[in-house]
Amino acid sequence: MLNLDYMKYLFKSKKFLILFIFLAYLVFAIDNYYDYDLISGLMVSFTVLLTFVLPCLVFHYIHNKKAIDTYFSIPISRKELLISGITCIILVIYVPYVISTLIIGGFYIDTLKVIALMLPIVTMLVIVNTLLYTLANNQFDGIVMIGAYNLIPVFIYVVSSEFIDSYIVGYSSSAIKGILYLSPVGTSMYAYESLMEDGVIATIPAVFGLLFLVASSTILYRTFLDRKAERANTTSSKFFAYPFVIYAYTFICVMGISANYDSGKLTTFLMDNLVLYLIIFILFVVAHFVYMRKFYFSVKFPIYYIIICIICISFCNLAYQQDGFGLAYKYPAYDENTTCRFYYYENDSGEVTKWVRQQTEDNSNYVDVEINAIGALQENTIKIINDLRKELIDKTYQYKNKYEYTDHSLNLTLYHNSNEYEYDYYNYYSVHVVLSVDTLKQLAKDAWIDIRIYTDNGLYTLDADGNLNKTVEYLDPAYARDILVE
Repeated sequence: MLNLDYMKYLFKSKKFLILFIFLAYLVFAIDNYYDYDLISGLMVSFTVLLTFVLPCLVFHYIHNKKAIDTYFSIPISRKELLISGITCIILVIYVPYVISTLIIGGFYIDTLKVIALMLPIVTMLVIVNTLLYTLANNQFDGIVMIGAYNLIPVFIYVVSSEFIDSYIVGYSSSAIKGILYLSPVGTSMYAYESLMEDGVIATIPAVFGLLFLVASSTILYRTFLDRKAERANTTSSKFFAYPFVIYAYTFICVMGISANYDSGKLTTFLMDNLVLYLIIFILFVVAHFVYMRKFYFSVKFPIYYIIICIICISFCNLAYQQDGFGLAYKYPAYDENTTCRFYYYENDSGEVTKWVRQQTEDNSNYVDVEINAIGALQENTIKIINDLRKELIDKTYQYKNKYEYTDHSLNLTLYHNSNEYEYDYYNYYSVHVVLSVDTLKQLAKDAWIDIRIYTDNGLYTLDADGNLNKTVEYLDPAYARDILVE
């Protein structure tokens, strides 16, 4: 499987590059005295970068007609060419990384864990990027494929975040962070971060990393052995090369524009975004020029593009009309890992403001209520919070983009912690939901609830018996919140 003579040739032919890589890692190791965490992060970033660059240098011959005829005619099997080339890349990257990491971190268990993790990460990224490079039929297209496929999950994540912001009330991008697992680099970084923070590798990135490794190894092995030399330096017309990449990015970009549709007036939206749609179409056509290596225009281009636009706009219009398909109500159950915080503002005409005046000598013309809930809440308290969450969602969809002035506003933020370092974030806001005095008193009965009411003249806390207790004498509410947030 490994051809040692070929590996020696590779090492000899790339000796200056290998020397540069060793020196670069050595510089990282020497500079670690300034900022250990920063240097370690830079070393990992440099390692990942090399997994993109070296496959293009080692397997460049597959895109050159003369070179590929030479390589495929020498008495070395294609299997040996592939496996020996992959092994050389991994060694050139991994060995200097190990040496530099040991210099920085020493022979400690945490350092050895990181070193052990980086081997499958480097192996997986090298194989994936080699596969992407060999999808194309020339060197330029190979580099494009590596960049395009690695960035697709990022584009999907950005567009999905836009869709959530527009149609799914309360949800944030934290709810869809799993999309980044579709990126080999994203999966690798999640695994690395979980090891650095928790001391163990998280299950999900480990599973995705293994899937990437097995799938890419299998596909690369089969396609490399069956590769025809005649493909070298021709247009990259295979389905998963330019054809798939062009239409995938076009669809994602059009969906990103369409996800801003939230006015209910389709003609107005189209006129406001016409320039953006035209720009994407121009890029769509230019991408075909790059693909075909000539100025080429087909009547199919505008037809296909219009179909993509119709699909994306129709889907977003349906999401707008159907209130995000009800996904806003599919939130995680409230449990002991949930942190909840309310901010409620009300001016002098509100029930809470009047009640504070009645209970105290405070004549402020507004109240600013802050409610914090941490820990295992009572069932009744959880029901109140869930009812308020549902009402906030209902009112947001009911009024959509109709902005109205009211004498109150309620903001609810929830953090669902999956572990010490990760959480899902949900945020709700409406000027159409009223927080009553009775609700405040019900919440105050829970030992895990802290209620603070700010006014112009100071700060009050609400105890379990429903009594207001003044805490700070005539203190600016914003400043009071800062010093008492602990």
